[in-house]
Amino acid sequence: MNLLAQLIPGVREIRASLVSGVTWLLTGLVALGGTLDPLLSRPVLGEMTRLLSTNQAIGIGAASVAAYLIGSITVDTTKSMMANIPWFANPSRHASQVIRDHVHSRLRHNKVPEVWMDIVPCAIFQKQLSQYGPISLLGNRTDQLDKVDRLEAEIELRLGLVPPVLALAAALGWRIAPIAAVPVVIFAIALLLQARTYTRQRHELLARNLGLGYANVPALTSLAAYITSGYTHPSSDGATQPRDLAVMIFAALRVYLNEEEKDLLLENLSQKSGTPKDEIAKSAQTLNLVRSPWEYG
Repeated sequence: MNLLAQLIPGVREIRASLVSGVTWLLTGLVALGGTLDPLLSRPVLGEMTRLLSTNQAIGIGAASVAAYLIGSITVDTTKSMMANIPWFANPSRHASQVIRDHVHSRLRHNKVPEVWMDIVPCAIFQKQLSQYGPISLLGNRTDQLDKVDRLEAEIELRLGLVPPVLALAAALGWRIAPIAAVPVVIFAIALLLQARTYTRQRHELLARNLGLGYANVPALTSLAAYITSGYTHPSSDGATQPRDLAVMIFAALRVYLNEEEKDLLLENLSQKSGTPKDEIAKSAQTLNLVRSPWEYG
């Protein structure tokens, strides 16, 4: 059983790439009309094809390696593309609320006023929780880690199949008849919808672990550390002023945001604290240089 438990994660790692690559090879065969004759007629490709076809072991090995490499590229590319599509990548409303409640709870624990809660962009924590996945889980949470891994494997399998299945539909429509492509296209759509469902289940699982304190993300650790440092090391007047709070929030989160997100956060912090954006940005940059949040984590 221990050997099987060790092998299963490895099988999950290669399954999606291999299945995707094999589907691409099948699609190529259909596009060629079910025969390798077009390849055999070409000098270099013909010699390679004859060599692989006469030695089954070499042929199967070469086809497997080629399928895996093609599939790996397909899986990685499709995942990257879908991660930028809100319809697919965004968590459900419930998962978003769980994350928001946890972040607000951490901020209240660090004595951040309620009026500042909505200034902190919870989307960055959602994005990091999805991005880091199993890495975000804390402690010996092997049961939760296995669930996240299983969901990730199912997502990759389906996303890796969508492009070659659509290409297969095109090949069938070209070689046989357009109507032959219809059920294959429907199958590809079903795969994409299933991948979205599993993605949302993964979000829900990670959000639940975050809410229970079994997961964390760098941005949240950094935010709590900076704010805690501000309250446990107060200035001479004894209280953290709105300007100081704005600087600490921006210093904690700026490295995790793109330029557009930085501008939006600066605008909100400036309005809330009554401090010019340039002053907040400059002070936050200075704070990043002289104070490491990990000292207080």
